[in-house]
Amino acid sequence: SEMCIRDSTFPVQLIATSSSGCADTANTLVIIHPLPTTFAGNDTTICLNNTIQIQATGANSYVWKPLTLLSCDSCDNPIASLTDDTSLYVTGSTIFGCETTDTIFIKVKKPFVINGLQPFDTICGNEKIQLSASGAENYIWSPANGLNNSNIANPIASTTVNTIYKVTGFDSSNCFTDSAFISLLVFKNPTVDAGEDKLTSIGKPITITPQFSADVTQWIWEPAT
Repeated sequence: SEMCIRDSTFPVQLIATSSSGCADTANTLVIIHPLPTTFAGNDTTICLNNTIQIQATGANSYVWKPLTLLSCDSCDNPIASLTDDTSLYVTGSTIFGCETTDTIFIKVKKPFVINGLQPFDTICGNEKIQLSASGAENYIWSPANGLNNSNIANPIASTTVNTIYKVTGFDSSNCFTDSAFISLLVFKNPTVDAGEDKLTSIGKPITITPQFSADVTQWIWEPAT
């Protein structure tokens, strides 16, 4: 049988000797044909519901598997229709019957949903809050004002005005996007003035009349005694 190692020619000699001591010699050449450099193509990515034409090279003829996902199985450039990440295999053959097999991996990007972001939250005017979204590979927040980074999943917001933030998620191949919103309500800090300093005698009670903004609902004096 043929040996598919490298392109070489080897002389072979056969000497046959009979029981009476007579001999004869036969000579021939053994040709070793090279293996094909079958290449299925570079791994790639497609969007769901899209097709892709792949191209095999390096051989004289090809057989692809699995056929059910391809437009043809014995051509060099079938069209693949995929719904999931898939490895496709191609066996390339030379005219001498030498074969090698290669694989191409095709990743299929699918729609996704942004989650993890609550629709409403509140902070006080001097507070910060960490927003958080998940479900996508990349993110863009808008408006970018008040955010420490508008291109990550979990930026920190320190806005001083009521703001509706929108986060848009997208995959690394720009196949699909999804968006979500959070309404951030910012409460102003209350104002309090305990009043002017006062002078009194030991044991003599005095009345302290603080001034405060209308949104104050609770007071705590210290020390309590």
